[in-house]
Amino acid sequence: MIKYPFRIEKMTDDGDYYLITSLNYGEVATQADTVEEALENASDLLNGLLDYAVEQDKIEQPIEAKGKNIYMIEPSIEYAIPVMLKQARQAKGMSAPQVAKALGVPYQNYWRIEKGERKNLTIGTLKRAAAVLGLTIDLNFI
Repeated sequence: MIKYPFRIEKMTDDGDYYLITSLNYGEVATQADTVEEALENASDLLNGLLDYAVEQDKIEQPIEAKGKNIYMIEPSIEYAIPVMLKQARQAKGMSAPQVAKALGVPYQNYWRIEKGERKNLTIGTLKRAAAVLGLTIDLNFI
């Protein structure tokens, strides 16, 4: 699953709280009262950022970041799938119409998947799209 880096720092300048900052998408931040809440807020923030990035066609590859207070955050699956499909398609050097043709679906149908507009995507459709892109699906329950 795709993961993006966030910095979660305990702040004490105006009471105790945690400041959550996206390292990928600039000066976007939120805050929380606990580390657990900060991790949830980071995921919510990432979902919103990816939704906007998909809409604006400005998806960024996750940067590599390590160190103190750096957490790798996974988006919700409904936000991750469009991003991962588009990145895989681009890495394969294929256009969206080429993928649609290989899947045997109208271009608009595939385009809605990459735009995150198709929320009821079946595992079968996802599996076929992955196969067209030379990939497989690894599904885990945790």
